[in-house]
Amino acid sequence: MNELTFFKVGETYTNDQIRFALDLENLGGIRPSLDSNRNIRHVAILTAAEDSGRLPTENPYHDRIEGSILIYTAQGREGDQALTGRNKRLVEQYSVPTPFFGFTNIGRQRYRFLGLLELLRHYQENQTDKKGNLRKVWVFEFRIHDKPEVVPLKGVAEISASLLAESRRTNPLGSSERE
Repeated sequence: MNELTFFKVGETYTNDQIRFALDLENLGGIRPSLDSNRNIRHVAILTAAEDSGRLPTENPYHDRIEGSILIYTAQGREGDQALTGRNKRLVEQYSVPTPFFGFTNIGRQRYRFLGLLELLRHYQENQTDKKGNLRKVWVFEFRIHDKPEVVPLKGVAEISASLLAESRRTNPLGSSERE
């Protein structure tokens, strides 16, 4: 398998290409990559915001893309969700400009690269779980940055930090708007 050195917005990648290029676990919608000190290097967010043909019992999440905003339901298919573990890792982007790579499932372990993601806000709402029971979930709203169109893996931390700083300077959100 050829080693990927970049992701291109709109291009399709396999689960394995994403996993090996970003040094991630194989499963889950929130996949952090940690350094030797357990600090986050980057995170891959994988969603089925577009129709992947999955049944609600397989995918109870109500993810969607509205314009340039990804509305993403946190991890946990059954029962109330908590802002812990991988879910809590997402809110760290408010204070640390961690690169978030966004991908949407287009079926059969294939994903389209959306671009780098910027966490705008998070909040709780009610949704049904995989058994159809009403529960509280955490919802995250991400701005999809489709520029740069080609995101090199080397130097992505600096690219993300610059992108987030510029976006937050031109589109400021107060903490009350975030929560």
